[in-house]
Order: sequence, then structure tokens, then C-alpha cells
Amino acid sequence: MTQWKLAHSEFRYDDRLRQPMIGYLWLVVSILLTSSNVAWADAAPVLKVAVFQADVTPPLGSPLCNGGVKPAMEIVTPLTARGIVLLGADQPIVLCAFDWVGIANESHDRFREALAEAVGTATERVSLHTLHQHDAPGSDFATERLLAAHGLERFYSNPDFDAVVMQRVAAAAKAALDTPQPVTHIGLGSGRVEKVASNRRILGPDGRVTLQRQSSGGKNPAAREAPEGTIDPLVKLITFWNNDQACAVLTYYATHPQSYYGQGSVNWDFVGMAREIREQTLPGILHVHFDGAGGNVAAGKYNDGSTETRPVLAQRLAEGMKQAWQSQQKQPVTASDVGWQVESVAMPVRNALREDELLAKLVDPNLEVTDRLRAARDLTFLRRTEGGHRIPIGCLSLGSARILHMPGELFVEYQLAAQQMRPDLFVAMAAYGDYGPGYIGTSIAYSQGGYETGIVSRVAPEVEQVLTGAMQTLLHANPTEERTSLFDVPVIHSSWDDLTDGIQTKSDWQQRRTELKAKYLELLRDQYKPQKPALDLEVHEEVIVDGVYRRQLISYAVEADERAHAYLGIPLELTGKAPAIVALHGTYEFGAKRAAGLIDNPDKAYLDHLCRRGYVVIAPEHFVSGHRVPPEGPYDTGRFYEKHPQWTAVGKFTYEHSIAIDVLQTLDQVDGERIGALGHSLGGHGTFFLAAYDERIKASACNCGASFFRHNPNVTGWSRDHWYVYFKPIREGLLKAELPPIDFHEIIALIAPRAYLDLSGLNDGHGPTQRQRLLMLMKIMDIYELEEAPQNFAFYVHGRGHSVAHESRQLMYGWMDTHLKPPEATQTRLLNSEPDRSTRE
Repeated sequence: MTQWKLAHSEFRYDDRLRQPMIGYLWLVVSILLTSSNVAWADAAPVLKVAVFQADVTPPLGSPLCNGGVKPAMEIVTPLTARGIVLLGADQPIVLCAFDWVGIANESHDRFREALAEAVGTATERVSLHTLHQHDAPGSDFATERLLAAHGLERFYSNPDFDAVVMQRVAAAAKAALDTPQPVTHIGLGSGRVEKVASNRRILGPDGRVTLQRQSSGGKNPAAREAPEGTIDPLVKLITFWNNDQACAVLTYYATHPQSYYGQGSVNWDFVGMAREIREQTLPGILHVHFDGAGGNVAAGKYNDGSTETRPVLAQRLAEGMKQAWQSQQKQPVTASDVGWQVESVAMPVRNALREDELLAKLVDPNLEVTDRLRAARDLTFLRRTEGGHRIPIGCLSLGSARILHMPGELFVEYQLAAQQMRPDLFVAMAAYGDYGPGYIGTSIAYSQGGYETGIVSRVAPEVEQVLTGAMQTLLHANPTEERTSLFDVPVIHSSWDDLTDGIQTKSDWQQRRTELKAKYLELLRDQYKPQKPALDLEVHEEVIVDGVYRRQLISYAVEADERAHAYLGIPLELTGKAPAIVALHGTYEFGAKRAAGLIDNPDKAYLDHLCRRGYVVIAPEHFVSGHRVPPEGPYDTGRFYEKHPQWTAVGKFTYEHSIAIDVLQTLDQVDGERIGALGHSLGGHGTFFLAAYDERIKASACNCGASFFRHNPNVTGWSRDHWYVYFKPIREGLLKAELPPIDFHEIIALIAPRAYLDLSGLNDGHGPTQRQRLLMLMKIMDIYELEEAPQNFAFYVHGRGHSVAHESRQLMYGWMDTHLKPPEATQTRLLNSEPDRSTRE
């Protein structure tokens, strides 16, 4: 210290240095500040998450399920509202899920407004959902006021309690802002949930709902044994991580959450139990669960409504959540990777909702209370919508994840469609947002009947176009803003891309083809076919037709103890070996008689038509028709599977059609290198099954026969439990929504580079399925281009339904001429334009 003083006392400060010194100091400080600011500007903004939870259990006596069941008589499990607040990405974003049946209309607005005010954000950045448990309350302040004005106060809800809960949840969200946690990564995962979800709408042969399978439908054997139907079997998971510490978990699964309900026992049902199981496994980590698009999905196939089943369903869902947790892949995330976008939509109101009629029901004391409650709910939604209210559809962008936030009891098809719109992203969906619209079906569902598209849906079929349009905008499906020119051609993406996934060269395809052929033979169970016997060909009848061709009824051995019958047509005036056709008939009791032109419908008399065009034709009978109709009736495959339990009906008829080729090759009149196949319906898919199986088929044409397992509302039609069963061994997998190892587009691709023509009607059955076929066919074209044989593939699509229309026949026959006859047979010639001068006068 003394030395310091001495030094200081000896220092002589020169005032002349003062101004330059200050300048130098400011320069240094400025450089330091500038460099520091550059570093701060380059640093990515930090994302934070705050978690909150509040008790929302109603007091005893409160209405449950909006007055649809007994009021609260006991509390079995508490009910909660849980959520997260994302901070750092512009204004806060709030995601919240209630263990309530629904929060509708004005309540949905006011709850969101309270949360927005509490955390300091805009209302449109708050997404509020319910899990839809039925032993739980619902809320709509507007409907409750309307009912109270007509003497029905507190039959629908407990508005005083709702107002308390609204403030309680808002306070919990606000308090959570004091302890946010940094988020460095997100984890994205999915897990398969076994034996929980099943579609509630079981369609009959006419395409209409024939059986309604509700939440405890397993009591009914028919509902229990019916296939799962269209569901999304996956539970999706998003985890927020602070390095190696999980901060919060969000899960999404589409199903009605009821196991049993209605007796006044307040509880969070099996979805809440599954959530609790996972929280106990991962203590200290808040789990927020959202119900996906489960409007037409419930546990009905696997739930009989017994008390013992609830924990079983909970454990199955928890196991799927566990798989999703274990499968998650982490990716770094910052606030700049987070986005929030909203599309507000005007919902089209059902034509049946008319104010005067609804008001008359509401005021009628002679009606049941439940009918008056429904009238009030309908009237509230009608007035609100006609008043110009629009419902917000939100999308959270989170790295490579997109989470759509949707209203109402949405059909699962919307969830599956969203995933197909952006297969390159992780897409999850939370439904049961604004509960006002009620059930929201697809457009076609409103023509199919059933409970969900009846009086419980307040929207019109046009709702599909409204919502899918919003989804496409929010997901940036086929984003126009990324196109630099109107002349840029957008790439078509579809689920059929798997055909060429990883395939770059012809060599790649040949390797894949070998793998697919093995899978095809396994699908047929070809290893279980019997050894081919000697043909032992016999002629039973013979007739000359119009002096043009000889038609014979023949038989030949296909198994040691079994003979097949066929009609054989041979033109009389052949100048050499002729091309030949295997003509396959449809599902027709008298088998090949129709194809031979012997009975009704001349449109399908292929043998007659083709023999007149110079072809040798064999029309084999299907093995459960014609001369071999089983005692149980035509096309019943029961006895076949008793005889060959490991084989398949498709394997059987394909094998027999291959033997029909053997028959053709024994004939002196046939050129064995020019054999084709064609057919309609059953004969149509029989054609491509045969062409993929036997490479002696050089040209084939399938009319109204190609289909597929995926995107198929009647997928178990390929493996029924009775009558004609195509592929019995795959039934168990199909009932679990498992696709076989090979689909039809891959089977058809095995025909390449040989000639294949596909003909079909867009109005032949389920419309969306038929439209998917177009994407499938375009993907098959990719294989023909790889094989350098695009001229050998074509398809024709019409609006003539399930028919062999005139133009279809001409295309099939012309296709055979092009690919089986010499080039000169299909060439056209110009008339001689110069007159013969020798004849001029």
C-alpha cells in the first residue's frame, strides 16, 4: 500500500493527454461491445418450457357428460387440466388438455382468453382440448344461459364451478412462468398400441353402416369378431429435453376413452390410467395426453364394458406409450425452430338445423330433457356460426414435427390424411378442441348412415373440404410459395413411393424384384402346392361355331385326385402357329360358360370374340364353379382349406391357370412364345396374379380387378372368415391392421417389362380407394421406365362402373393384337393417292 502511494504521488498527470486518452478508451470499449453484440446476435434464441397442472374435479351433484349420464355421485380419480407454455418463440404458446368431456363455443373462447391473459400472449396462441371422458363435466357458458332462461339451469353444466376452474387453470399457467426450463432438444417417437382402438362404423356390402360398435361393443359377438377397421394404431410422443433431463412429455392417440361409464363415478378412465402409469415410471416429468381424431374410433372390439377390462386397456395404451418413449429420436431445437400458425374456418352447418324448429323443441316441456338439451346446444352452434364465428385450426411447428390442433369429434381419416399430406414430417393431431360442432365426419360418411353422422353432428358434408383445405395450408402440403415459376412441375408424393424407394438403376430394381417375387410366392403359400400330375387331356364336347372356329369342352388333371374343366377355341383357318389367350371369368356360378359365349352377357364372351380375331383361346373354370361347385355353394372355399390348410385360394387358382398354359403349349396350333391373359373382376385380378407368377404370359389385361390392401376400407375382404377366402393365412394380421409383406402394386410390378394393361372405373366401389389406384398405377409406370419398356404399360380409367364396356373390350383386344401379333397385323396403310392412269378415259 505504501509503495502504491509513493508511486501515485510521483506520477505527474499531463492534462494534455486527457482528451486523446478518453477517445482511445471509448474506441476500445466500442470494439468490445460491438464484438460482443455480434456474438449475441449469432447465438440462437433459447427455447423454454413451463409446465402446469390444476385440479378440475367437479363437486358432487354436478352434471356429467353435458347431462347425458347420471350426475357426479362419487370421485373415483381426480380430474386434471395439464399443459405447457412454450417461451422464446415470439409470444408464448399454450397447449392445454382437460380431463373433461368437452369445452364448447363461448366456454372455449373464454377459457383460452383467460389463459392468454395469464401468460401474456394472444388468444389465438392458446390451444385448448379435452380428452372426452364421459364420467366428467363439459362446459359451454352460452348453452347454459340459454337453458337457464327456459327453466333447465344446471342440467347441462355447473357454470359457477366452470368459472372457478377457468381462473384456477389460468393461475397455474401464470405461476409456471416463474420456473421455466430450457429446452435443448426434442424427442420424437411412436409406438403401436395393440388391441385397444377399433372403428365404430362397420359397413355392409352396400357401403352403408350395418353395425354400430360403440365403446363397450365387445358384448356383441358380431361387433367383437368384426375387423378393427380404419384406425391409427400409433401413439405419437414428443418429449422436451434440457440436455439429458426430460422436462415434459406430450402424447397423442386417437380413440374414445371410455371403458364403462354413466353411473356418476367421476374418473379419468383408461387413458388417464395409462398416463398415470407412465408418470409413475418417469417420476417428476409432467405427462400431457391429447385425444387424437377419435370420433369414429373406440375400444368396442376389445371392451365388453366390464370393470376388469379398464386396467387391461390402460396397460395396453401405456405399453404403446412406453414403446414411443423408447423409440424417440432426439434432435436439437431452439426457439427459431418453433412456429405457430392458425387458419380460422367457417364451419358449414347441417341443413337440418333450423332456428324456429330448435327453439320450439327447447321450450316444449313435454319433450325429454335430453332432447331439449340437444336443441339448446344445436341452437347455440347455429346462432354462433351464422353470426360469423370462425373456429381456429392451429399448427405447432417444432423442428421436424407438426402438431395440428383440431375441433370437435373428428373422424380418424382426417388424422391419417394429415400424415399422408406430409410423409416427410412427424405429424401428430389433437382433436376435441372447440366441442361445438359435435361429430365431424368425412364427406362420404354422411351418405353411409350411422350414429356419428346423424343428429350428433352439427356440420354438413362440405366440412371435409373446409378442414382438409386448412390442413393443407397449415402443413404446407405442396407449398406453392416454394415454386419459383408457374411452369415448375410439382412432384407427386404418395404412399406408393415405397415401390421405388432406394431404387436408382435397373440393376437396383432387379435385386428388389427378386425379393418381391419371393414375398409374392410366400403370400400365395406356393410351397404348399401339390406336384403337377400328367395332364391326361380329355375332350368331352366339340362343336364348330359359324364355320369360324372349333369349340371344345375339355378336362385335364390339376391334382392327383382332381380335374379342371375349360372351354378351348381354335380358329379353323390358321396359316401357321397362332397367338393364344387365357381368358378368365368373373365370380359366376357357371364358370367359363359365360367366357365361352354360351350363356347370357355377350359382353364377356371373350373366347368367341378372340377366336374370330385369330387367337387360340382357353377359358378355364375357376376351381369352385362350374363342374366343381362345392356342396356348400359356388365359390365356397371351406372344403379347399380343409384339404389344403396351408395353401391359399389365390395360390390354387393361379397354379391351375398356369396349368392351362401347359395345355395351350401342347397344341400344334399355338405359338408358345405368344401367350396372353385377360379377364374381368375375379378374372381381372386372376390375370395379374397369373402374369406375375408365370413369365410365359407375354401380354395381359386386367379389367376392374386390380386392388390393394392399403387405403382399402374393406381390407378383410381379402381374408374373410367365410365363403370365398382369398388368403386365409393373413387374416390374423389384417385384423391387427398389419399389412402383408407385399401389396398389389408390387405384384403387378413383377410383370414388367412384359406388357400389362389396367382398366378400371372410378365409380367402381369406394371412390377414394379407386382414386388411390391412379397414384398406384403411375408408380408402376416408374418401373416400366426403369425397365426401358414404357410402351408395354398402359391404363384406362372410365366412369362406367364395374363393367366390360365396349371401349374396354376393344382396348383389351387391341392390346393383345399389338403385343402378340406381328407388327403388320396392326399397321395402317395409306390409300394410293395417285389414280391409275391406265384406266383413265
